[in-house]
Amino acid sequence: MLDREGASYILICCNTIHKIADAISKSLHNAELINIIDVVAEAIHPQNMTKVGLLGSIYTMEELFYKERLSSLHKVKTLIPNSEERKLIMHIIETELGKGEMDLQSRKSFLKIGGIDDLVQRGAEGVILGCTEIPLLISKKIRKFRSLIVLTYMQKAGVDLALR
Repeated sequence: MLDREGASYILICCNTIHKIADAISKSLHNAELINIIDVVAEAIHPQNMTKVGLLGSIYTMEELFYKERLSSLHKVKTLIPNSEERKLIMHIIETELGKGEMDLQSRKSFLKIGGIDDLVQRGAEGVILGCTEIPLLISKKIRKFRSLIVLTYMQKAGVDLALR
């Protein structure tokens, strides 16, 4: 519909929906879909990172669409938390963040076993916060790693396109 109404670009700020980004792009006639993974890669390259951690929904972390695009098109290797940590992250996203809630204990759990320390120990030079709500759990004061906040990059991409 946006395409038919004259939009030049379409930005979808949900990482998981980019599983079908290619199909969405093919369905557009006039507008261009700005792929969230490409936008993240554009933020990674100037920081000279070649290996990053990925936190997000279980689908974003486990399915290949995100990791393969970063690897094949952008030469960036992606690491994900272990199975138990992925389940915890998804539980917090579904039961709290997705409902606009945030429990202090969940924040502590996320920070403690949310996979970040392990990802950094395994060589991640930065961590993609690949769910729009995850930055709510991790304040700037306690980030000990280079965080890549996807929503911030998409906002910037949208503004840059609008100002062209």
